[in-house]
Amino acid sequence: MSEPASPSSSGSNDLEPASSHRTGGTSKKSSPLPSTPHPSSPSSHQHQSTALRDDDIDTHSLSGIPTAHSLSGVPTTSTPIRKGHTTTQPFTSNHLYNDPAYMRAAEELKGKFVEIPTRELLDRLRVRDGSGMPTPQHDLGPLKKLKDVTLEDQSYNLFIKAMQPCLGKGWKLKDIHNHADPDSKTPLGNSDVKPDLALYAPDMYDDARPCRSKTAALFGEAKILEKSEPFRLPPEASSEPLERKTETAQQTRGQLTVYHNAIQAAQQRTRVYSFYYRKNFARLLCHSRSGTVVTPLIDMTKSNEVPEFFWRFTRASSAERGLDTTFERAPDDDPHVSSARISLILKVDDPVFKVSVGSYAFYISSPFTSTHGYPVGRGTRCYEAYNPVTGKHVLLKDTWRYAEYPPEHEIYGKLRDSGVSNVLGVVAWGDVEGPLQTCGGDGGLRELIHYRIVLDKVGQSLTEFNSTYQFITVIRDALRAHREASQAGILHRDISVGNIVIVEGRGYLIDWELASLGDTPTRASERTPFSKILCSKHHEKSDDIESFFWVMLWIAIRHAPNCLTANYRLKLLSNFDFSKTEDPEIDKIMWTGL
Repeated sequence: MSEPASPSSSGSNDLEPASSHRTGGTSKKSSPLPSTPHPSSPSSHQHQSTALRDDDIDTHSLSGIPTAHSLSGVPTTSTPIRKGHTTTQPFTSNHLYNDPAYMRAAEELKGKFVEIPTRELLDRLRVRDGSGMPTPQHDLGPLKKLKDVTLEDQSYNLFIKAMQPCLGKGWKLKDIHNHADPDSKTPLGNSDVKPDLALYAPDMYDDARPCRSKTAALFGEAKILEKSEPFRLPPEASSEPLERKTETAQQTRGQLTVYHNAIQAAQQRTRVYSFYYRKNFARLLCHSRSGTVVTPLIDMTKSNEVPEFFWRFTRASSAERGLDTTFERAPDDDPHVSSARISLILKVDDPVFKVSVGSYAFYISSPFTSTHGYPVGRGTRCYEAYNPVTGKHVLLKDTWRYAEYPPEHEIYGKLRDSGVSNVLGVVAWGDVEGPLQTCGGDGGLRELIHYRIVLDKVGQSLTEFNSTYQFITVIRDALRAHREASQAGILHRDISVGNIVIVEGRGYLIDWELASLGDTPTRASERTPFSKILCSKHHEKSDDIESFFWVMLWIAIRHAPNCLTANYRLKLLSNFDFSKTEDPEIDKIMWTGL
């Protein structure tokens, strides 16, 4: 897909926060502020002041102060994007429009692209039919014609025709450049997921929905102009940085990242493969929670490596193609499925998965969190789970933990041994066993390990307090847990709205994954879920206390009864949306949309 002229905001969004804010006892539907864009949850060091004017106060009498939930018609904070074309060839590589979502995606992956030999990537996809890997026989004619195309849409059928003989039985490589995924948006901005090509496994392609991240095996992107090349060009070799710094190069990297992320967020994945080509030159890519590995530029008129990739990919195992095979769809005749459906309050057509954690099995359906919608990092998904041994409702957390730090259950163990109050109990834990359950290590990419932990209660969101008295009481309970943990030498380091929950009227402090211990190395900067806020290498207890303040302020503005007008409330909340990057141009795009 070329850079779109006017991103659409229509359609549902698998990547947006779910309406049920269940995070760690009972669950309850919340009523977020109508029409308000979801601002980033606050964390440390967000302190921009905004002067309060008389006309920012609602003129209702104090007896009729409106609550945040009762207000509607809140205007958007985004600066409208100019719709005029800057080229006579819109929707092609000549189009100069820069999509803010792609620029943000490129920024998210900055420094996380690593080049590896093409053969190394191909060898990750093994064919086990006993006959070895034959040399793909393909017609070079269509690939040679790619050298002369002047428009992207001229290249799609040529590429598909060249790769078709290499596809496994029933696999389909389709031109989808005119179709956006109606179910998928990027959390990095208002942009459609609309790649040029998609590969589907047998029986997974739907003519009525040509582009669907939930079922696609991989996406592909085409370009025409050399300026759109996202990575260094020969003969630069290793003398130049891999990531080219031009805006068009960043746009292409951002597109690829958005497409990787769409599949990664919509499916249970350990890896996501993709391909990119510019006329007769191509690259193969493999994305994980650590970053993206990419091959050198391949001249498809001189090499069989791209056809071989399709040959291998469509014959490799599901795990090698990147699917997380540890998530098992529970069959209807499983004796625990009906009980799980009742416990989890599922519809008849909702899927039920059986998931192993350590030596225990639990039943889940869909995650109620959305932070896994970001392209790199822990990718945490939280599920309400059914424990068939006890028949109880528990919380299952699926995440990718940093290999250099102790797993979360060890921190919970220290909290328990130290008698820290207002923390949940651990039911089960363990690194996920199976193929490709670690990632990173390539070219300095950070190593992550797939990990699961089960906690004994499912709480409701802090934003679902039933009175301001309960709100303050819950904060007090979480502060008590923080103080007692600090006295035991454990610093939480990730105080946020999502990590304080309500269980049976009490406040609990959860998600101790990023906590620092007195005997462990200082943790490097981590990314919090909704905004680019970095914890200092010298993060101290006072930083956590400050974060409690910003959590209270954010909730008081957005969810507590107050006399602010809708417009001024939105103005205050906008201060929590983004932190600035090191790149002024990226800042301009992120803050203004221009």
